[in-house]
Parts: sequence; structure tokens; C-alpha cells
Amino acid sequence: MVRNSLSPDLSRIPQELKNRPQWVCWKVEVRDGKPTKVPVDPRTGGNAKADDPDTWATFNEAVTFYQLHQGNGIAGIGYEFSYYDPYVGVDLDKCRDSETGELRYCAQVILDYLSSYSEVSPSETGVHILVKAEWPLKDGNSKKTPCGMKWEFYGVDRYFTMTGASLEGTPNTIEPRQTKLTSLHRQIFAKAKDSAKAPGTSPTLDLSDQELIEKAKQAANGEKFTRLWRGDIAEYGDDDNRADLALCCLLAFYTQKNAERMDRLFRKSRLMREKWERPDYRERTISKAISDTIEVYTCGHRPPDPDKGNGTGKANSAGKEKGQTSAESQDSPHNGGKKFPEIISAADLEHVIFTEPEYIVPEIIPEGFGLLSARPKKGKTFFALNVSVAKAIGGCALGKKDLLLEPGSVLYIAYEDKNRRVQKRLKTIMQGEAFPKNLYLAESWPQFSDSGLDRLDAYLTENLNTKMVVIDTLGRFKPRKKARDDAYQLDLATGGALGDLAHKHNVCILGIFHNRKAESEDPLDDVHGSTGLTAAADFVMVLKRGRGQADAELFVTGRDIEEQTLALKFHQAEGHWELIGSAEEVGKSQARKDIELIIRENGPMTTKEIANILGINEDTIKSRLYRMKKDNQIKYENGKWWF
Repeated sequence: MVRNSLSPDLSRIPQELKNRPQWVCWKVEVRDGKPTKVPVDPRTGGNAKADDPDTWATFNEAVTFYQLHQGNGIAGIGYEFSYYDPYVGVDLDKCRDSETGELRYCAQVILDYLSSYSEVSPSETGVHILVKAEWPLKDGNSKKTPCGMKWEFYGVDRYFTMTGASLEGTPNTIEPRQTKLTSLHRQIFAKAKDSAKAPGTSPTLDLSDQELIEKAKQAANGEKFTRLWRGDIAEYGDDDNRADLALCCLLAFYTQKNAERMDRLFRKSRLMREKWERPDYRERTISKAISDTIEVYTCGHRPPDPDKGNGTGKANSAGKEKGQTSAESQDSPHNGGKKFPEIISAADLEHVIFTEPEYIVPEIIPEGFGLLSARPKKGKTFFALNVSVAKAIGGCALGKKDLLLEPGSVLYIAYEDKNRRVQKRLKTIMQGEAFPKNLYLAESWPQFSDSGLDRLDAYLTENLNTKMVVIDTLGRFKPRKKARDDAYQLDLATGGALGDLAHKHNVCILGIFHNRKAESEDPLDDVHGSTGLTAAADFVMVLKRGRGQADAELFVTGRDIEEQTLALKFHQAEGHWELIGSAEEVGKSQARKDIELIIRENGPMTTKEIANILGINEDTIKSRLYRMKKDNQIKYENGKWWF
């Protein structure tokens, strides 16, 4: 994860930071018996001040002073945060092993969540993360976690020591993360503050392991905990991995997400087996349980139900205190003594923290259930394989450098293309490069109604690093329609079930589908079958391409993404789809090129002559020509257009 040596590599610091005149140097002084990093003015050698820009300097000035005086007490350079820049720093202290570079689970989760420029601190035991966000954030900026890691948020009147020892696997750019930072800050500080004030609660957990186990056994769902603790996994279909994760979710709640204690307690249970000794499996399971758990144990909090999900962004009962009344929890004589479905007031909803949707391909393919639909032989399988390869290797999607994907495993279910044909396609795409290890292929899979959905659930539970599943084609996976089945309701239920599964495991499930023969004005009406699938899908992509043509349009729409139509180009020899840009802008550009070609071939021409050759309405051409004239692309004289 981290480079073995901390030797500063100042060239790796983002250029946008280097361009700002907010740099200082620093030295170590002992104050009150503790070593303290003191900022130094690179121009005078005196102390720099957080609120005095006159004591700051340019990046080059700071580097020069550091290089001249590093043998005379100057230890490095630093960046001063101010009200006038868009940056906030997150400092995670005591989260890294300085010898091995191994990170604490909680630190890795935060790095993955913020996904912005990050580097190792000078002590080599901490991590600095830089994001773009507004300051101030309220309710505190420093806190120590139960596992010993210390959080600090820097926005103004503070500085970051900078090493350039960037963390591998994190972006080399500073990303906008206002929503995520606000959510993270609120969960760390505001919730802790509120729970500290609540009567009958305790912000810390001070129980021995045995006391904690007894507490869990006596809870509302203590029987479930007890069965798992004793090794009974019958209610999980005798699936050891699902049972492991369920127990870890409960342990995450009771240990306040303390990964080390979760590991220690799990080893005392009868679920302990040889597979737990595999670091990759153990760490993935614990990390998944921690990320899926919102609330943690304090007096008066009910434990979560691991089978109903406790993921971020989902309301759950773990945070309700005993004795608290709500529409969800009350029995009523008006409903036969049965509990209502889960209900939340608008006032409570205002304070629920939802995470932003995660993307497989930024702004195009989000997590959730989606459709990629096109007519046969139009390149949709190559499109899906392009994205799958980019995701598996952490490469650029659709030939765009700004679409660099975070690496993750992909499962590709190829009903129609057996392994031999998939191999041929991948050879075309990879162009002699090694096939990606994290792309897994299945040439058969049970149908939806023949345990296909359950098998997919079990696979995602077992393979926690999976980020994307492609079903090619979805028609082969869908349940068979019976004579009395309503097609709309069947498709709606199928899509809804796939969507629930995708959100449960935080993955993208992309179903490849076919378009109708006749085209419609609304691209969604082009998707074959009933509208139940498009209604259930979180996003839909419709690919349109003329036979034998290289250019195509991709219509994209969804619940959490902006509707757009993109222009694509297919490179047959490489089996590669390239994103050119907005279809509207590309179309305008091509139209202007057509006009230029006609005039250069025929000489100065009238508007009517150009319109006749292009076969386009004269008023449309006139409007286009005057826009070109305004942009100084064409000239008009004596009733004719010329270059």
C-alpha cells in the first residue's frame, strides 16, 4: 500500500498546491517536554504565523530554504490552510505501522471513502488526506478513537507538514468531497456529542470480553447472537462465510468497531476455523462489517439485526433507545396489534446522513442495478468488457484519462459468448497485454427462479472485493414468463430484486439487454419488453449505432445521475469504445466540418446552395452559418459564404 521509504518526493505534491503562496518550512522544538513541529518563515528564518500571510512563501522559496538548511534543524516544508483556499486537511494519527506500512482497518475505510490525494506523515505512523471543501465545520476538530487512532480536521489557522510520500492506490489529485467530509465529520463529532448528553448513555465501552459476550446474549436479538456464537449456521443455509459476516456485524456494534477486539472475540467463538487465519479473508470480512455498521453500542442502544442490513445511508433500529416511541415501534389496536412497517418522521429524516452514490465509471455508471441496451451486433458486449477490464485493472474507462477507475473485482456472466469467444474478444482488447486477474468469467449461471439470485448473493458475500457484475444477456437470466404472469409486474419484481441485491453489497449489477426493432422518440421506449425493467433500474444506458458505422450515441439516465447523451467512437481493430464527448457538441462540430468541406470544394456559395447539397432546411443552415461567422470561422460577402 505504501512505499517502503519515506524519502520526500516533492514532485508528487499536486501542482495546484504548489501554485499557491502559502508555504512554510518547519523544525522540531521541545515545548512542555514534548517535541513540537514549529512553522518557519522561508524568507527570514523566523517563526511563521498561521494568521499572517506575510510569513508564508512560494513553494520554490520553501523548497530552496529547506534544501539549504535541512542539516541545520529545518526538517521539511508545510502548507498553511486559510479562508481563501478551497482545501481541508484530514490528519489520521497512529494509524500506520512504520515498518510494514500496514494501515488500521478504520484508516483504510476513510481513505477509500474520501478517495483524494493522501500521503504519509513525517512520523511514518500517520496519514494526511487533502480534499476540497468549505470550512468551518462545527462541533470540534479533534478526537481519539477507541482503537488509539487520532482524528484531526484542518481548515484554517493550521498547517500540514508535506512529504510527497503519496499513498499508492489513492488519487494524485485533490478531489471535491464536501458532502462526504461533512457526513464524516458529523458522524465522528456531532453524534458523539449528542450521545454524551443523552441521559442513561455512556460514550465509551468499559466491559471485559466476557461481560460483552453476556451483554450480547441478553440483548433483544440475543438468541441470534448465541446461535452464531455456538457455531449454529443453519439459518444461513450452512454458509460459513455468511455466518462469519453476520457475527462480525454484531461484534462491530458491541466493540464500537474496534477491529482488533472483533478479531479476538471471533476467535473465541465456535465459528472459528482455519480460513479465518487467511489475512485477506479475515480483513475483508471485518472491514465489510465495520463499513456496514452505522451505530455502535452505548447504554440504551439496541443491537442491529445483521440479516436486515445495517449499511450506511439506511435507517435501522440500532440507534433507537429503549423506551423511545416511534410509529415504527408501536403496537396499535387499530392494526390488530401488529407493528407498522418502518416509518420515519420528516423532522428525523432531516438529520439522517446519506452517503453520495458511488460510481463505477464517474457520472456514467453508478452502483445499483442498471441496463445497457442496444440492437444486436452493435458492440454492447465490447462496451461492457471495456468497462470490466478498466475496473479490474484500475485503468481508464472509454479512453479518457479523467475516467481513471478504482480497481476492484468484476464477475462477467457470459451466457451467449462462451469462454472461447470471450477469450477472443479479450485478446483484441488487451492487444498483447496480460489478461486482468480480477476479471472473473462464468459461461453459465442458474436462472433467476432456479436459485440464480441466491447464488449471486452467496458469491458477493464470499467475494467482498467484487464491485461489478455483468449479466450478458439479462434475458437469459430473467425468470420465464408463465401464461398468467403479468409481464410488467414480473419485470418490475426481477429488477427490484437485482437492485436490492446490488445495494446490499454496494456493487453495480449491469444487465445487457436488447432494443426493439422499431426506434422510438424516447430512448427508454427502445428497450425490449415491458417497462417494468426500466422502471426498476437505478440507471439505463441505450446504445445506438448504424450498421457499419464507427460513431454511436449513448443515452444515459438514472435516479441519481444527470440525463445525458454521449458521443462514442468504436475502434474495430482494438475492440475499443472511445468517449468523444457530449453528443450535442460533437454533432455541432461535425456539422461545421461538413459546411467547410462543401465550400472548400465548390468555392463561395449562397445559403440556399449549401442547404440543397446537405439536404437540410435553409433556415437551419442560415442559423448555423451565422454562428460560424460570429466565431470567426467563416466570412460573408456579396450574398455568398467563403473561407
